[in-house]
Amino acid sequence: MTAGFDVLVIGEDAPGYCAAAIAAAGGASVGVARPARRLPPASPSTACAPNALWRRLRLDEYGLDLEPVSARITLFKDKAARSLETTDETVAALEAANDPCAEIWPAFADDMRVLAGETEEGVGALALPTAAPLGVLQAAARLAGPAVDLVDDYLNGGDLSAHVSAHGLAPGGWGGREAMSAVTLSGLFCENSWRARPAKGAPSLAAVLRKAADAEGAQRIDRVALDASAEGAKSNIVSLKSGDAISARHIFFASPAAAIAAGVKLDAGAAPFNSARASLRLRLRSGVEAPAGDKRALFQIVDGADDLATAREAALSGEITEQMPVRFEFSENGDILAETTYAPARLNDGETWRAWTGQDRQLIEKIMIDRLADRLPGLREALVKADLHLALAPPVGEGRFAGARNLWVQTRRHDEIAAAAALMDKVLAHG
Repeated sequence: MTAGFDVLVIGEDAPGYCAAAIAAAGGASVGVARPARRLPPASPSTACAPNALWRRLRLDEYGLDLEPVSARITLFKDKAARSLETTDETVAALEAANDPCAEIWPAFADDMRVLAGETEEGVGALALPTAAPLGVLQAAARLAGPAVDLVDDYLNGGDLSAHVSAHGLAPGGWGGREAMSAVTLSGLFCENSWRARPAKGAPSLAAVLRKAADAEGAQRIDRVALDASAEGAKSNIVSLKSGDAISARHIFFASPAAAIAAGVKLDAGAAPFNSARASLRLRLRSGVEAPAGDKRALFQIVDGADDLATAREAALSGEITEQMPVRFEFSENGDILAETTYAPARLNDGETWRAWTGQDRQLIEKIMIDRLADRLPGLREALVKADLHLALAPPVGEGRFAGARNLWVQTRRHDEIAAAAALMDKVLAHG
């Protein structure tokens, strides 16, 4: 046994380093280990770091300089929809586009923020309705329903409804018709859900949080954590690839991506059933013009409002659909990082379920490139190399950490940085 920790964080990404820094700052002994497989490539943008986190971890001391993404843009076949960081900016953009929803947007955005703020209280109130105020119960009832009902109550379908759903649901692989998908949609309007990118020349948020975790005393183990099993009533033994083992009271994954990379079998609270994430980095020979000339926006590609549900149903059936929603961003060097969360974790040939093959990987790569090239003229000519990363959760019963206790896995959240800090605070309070 080489070491023992109160908390072992597995996953070297921004949410993971945030959780490690918070735990160490709270007085816990903290280790940070690598998962068995590499994490998906990091997006140029991350969720914003809340002001309270800046103060708690003194992030201003590390040269952190974040700029909000310029817009959320959805690219339909022959038109686009856009929303901006503030309500006033979005209303002005809608008015400029002669969208009748300009009048509705302020009430919609305000109500979504209220629901997002009451998400945890509302869902918790379902278990104890007599102890909850009426407003919280009403919020819980709305959050328990499908996202499509919630958004269509305000925006009456159409392009703006599809735009909100694409940016709210696609990062988690939801179709919008599932019960509780309204929780994910409302999270798009959380205070810290607007994404940000480092200013030119500034370090990334992940790099700064890594320094903060180091400064607070978190220990980077620099080893791969293979599996874990319970030891006694309060601890775990974690096996490392080096052959060593460490003990940890709590094992913490700050994102579903980190848990999947470690070989953890997720439940429905962390990711939709049979959902996988395919990430694609495109290296370009020459610059490709961004839609509307805006390389600091966050883009979603959908053909229409039904794409999310169609892609979700295809994943459930074990099929790869050509109408797959694709999200993408431009990096500072002009590369494009794209992803879809509608890849099936396992495929179905009509009679049997099977694992992915090299041919399947080539197919989903081709579909993603086709979707991007349809919206970005000149992409094919500029393309030099495409690097595909497929994040697949293990099949049922094969999770490597199934025998561990005090295993914490953060659900997919729009405010992933703030959520990682909040969940770690709960872990420390758990004792």
